[in-house]
Amino acid sequence: MLMAGAKKVMKKLMTRQQYLFLTARQRVESVISVLKLRLGIESTLPRSVMGFFAHYVWCLLAYQLRRLGQLARQAEQAQLWRLTPPLTGVVA
Repeated sequence: MLMAGAKKVMKKLMTRQQYLFLTARQRVESVISVLKLRLGIESTLPRSVMGFFAHYVWCLLAYQLRRLGQLARQAEQAQLWRLTPPLTGVVA
């Protein structure tokens, strides 16, 4: 089922659940847009619905693994900062 936002000339007959679905759809589309922009994800015109689904699952997994790598590097840098002695300001 395709849902679109209401226009000014349309009657406003939307239930609360439909409104929540519409806002969730907008969030999902914005996340996918960001993923396409940052990871260069493009649709490869899959031959089946499962192929299309698998493509996006792999892309989301790649994004998560990339983010996990960034968090690991940040943790390593934080550990290095803890190991270095603080600067005292005394010039020898």
